[in-house]
Amino acid sequence: MLFLQAQVLNVFQTPEGVNRQTGEEYGGQHRVQLIYQDTLRNGETRMQPVDLTTDHPQAYEAGATVSVPVRVFSPPQGGVRFAEAGPPQARK
Repeated sequence: MLFLQAQVLNVFQTPEGVNRQTGEEYGGQHRVQLIYQDTLRNGETRMQPVDLTTDHPQAYEAGATVSVPVRVFSPPQGGVRFAEAGPPQARK
């Protein structure tokens, strides 16, 4: 399993609503905003933000450093995406 080590910036719930055309409900998911350190090919580092949908919002605290089990995938548009695979573990 892969773990993403990052600092928690914010935890929030997305707005809920109803699609006027289809009547389908949307929103209400909990999301966590994280920032992690990405190492570039030339050895430099950059801070990379990422938003994850989470089923464990109570496990995140702003400012804390966490290790989150993730699934990693590459969409057809390119880049790398992460999906939470379980509750985070606090880092010291």
